[in-house]
Amino acid sequence: MIFIFALRSTMSEIKHNPPPTALPILGLALLQKELQAKSRFANYGDRICTGCADIDDHVLGGGGFERGIVVGVNGLDDIGRLIAYNAVASVALSNLTSSTPTRKALIIDISGNFSVQLLSHIIRSRLLSSKLLDPSLAPEKLEEQVISCLETIDIDTVFDITGLWEVLGSLSGGSAKVSEMEIVFIDNLGVLISSLLSDKTEAYDLLSTLCKSNSSPILLTLVALTHQAKTLIRLAHDLNILFILRVVASTSTYAHEKTNPPYLTSIFASNAIAPALGRTFDQFVELHVLVGCVGDAGENPVTVIEVLKDEAPDLGAERRGLGSREQRWAPVAVAAGEMVLVGMLMEGDG
Repeated sequence: MIFIFALRSTMSEIKHNPPPTALPILGLALLQKELQAKSRFANYGDRICTGCADIDDHVLGGGGFERGIVVGVNGLDDIGRLIAYNAVASVALSNLTSSTPTRKALIIDISGNFSVQLLSHIIRSRLLSSKLLDPSLAPEKLEEQVISCLETIDIDTVFDITGLWEVLGSLSGGSAKVSEMEIVFIDNLGVLISSLLSDKTEAYDLLSTLCKSNSSPILLTLVALTHQAKTLIRLAHDLNILFILRVVASTSTYAHEKTNPPYLTSIFASNAIAPALGRTFDQFVELHVLVGCVGDAGENPVTVIEVLKDEAPDLGAERRGLGSREQRWAPVAVAAGEMVLVGMLMEGDG
C-alpha cells in the first residue's frame, strides 16, 4: 500500500502541475556550469579513494572514483558494502586536515541494514593505518578522531521511491546542507527498483490509468525509471558529487548459458555472480563495478572487482577514452579484523 500511495501522489502531482517546457541551453553555458562545479573541491583532489591501492590505481586508475559521476557497485553484499563505506570514510577522514570541517557525506539507507558500528570500525582502521594519526596518541584521542569523522556524515532513511527523490531533490535545491557535499551513498537501490518491477497488478493498473496510455505497465515503469536515472546523472554532473549506488546480486549461471544475456557479464566464466537488475540498473550508472567470486566453491574462490561499463565523461590524464577501464579487474580480500580491503595483485599481474 505504501508503494501505491506514493505512486498515486507522484502521478497526481505531475498531472496537475506539469513541469515547464525545457528551453535550449547554450553549449558554452553548460561548459561554464560544469567547470564551476568541478572547482568546488579543487583543494581536495579530483578522486575519492577506496583505501585499496589495487582498486584505486589498477582498476579505477588515478587514485579512486572520480567526482561528479554515478557509480554502480553490483554483486556480493559484504564486499560491495565495504567499497562504498571506505569511500565515505575517505571523505570523512579528509575533514581531519581541514580547519573548517563540514558535513561532506550523505548515506541514504533504503535497506534498513546500515551499520554505523561497521562504518566507525572502518574509520578507526583507516586512521590506525594512515599517517593522519599520531601513534603516540592515547586511545581516547583515537575515539575523538572517529567521532569527528562521524559528525561529517548525514544519514537519511527512506522507505519508498518518493522518499528517495525527495531527498535527492533537496540536493538540487542548493540548500546550505549540501554546499560542501562530496559523496552520496544510496544503499540498497535494488530494493526500490525490484518493488517497482515486481508483479503488483493494482499498482500497474493505477499507473496505466493515470498516464492514460495503452502501453504495458512494465514499459511505463521502465520509462519512469529511465527519466529518474538521467536526472540523477545530471545532478552528479551539476554538483560534482560522487554518487555510489549499491545493489546486491545473487549467484547465477545464466550469464554463461545464454548467447546474449540481458545484462553485462563478467569476463570470468567461473564467476557465479550475475549483476542484479540487468539493463535497468545500467541506466542509472556511468561506471558499473561488479564484485564477483571466481573459482570453484571447494577451492577457495577469490573475490574479484571488475569494471563492466565505463562511460564516465571525465577522461582525465589516466584514461585513454570511454570504455578504457572496462574489463579491468583485481582480486581483493578483507584485512583480518580491520574490515578494510587489501589488494592481492602480485607485481606484474593484471
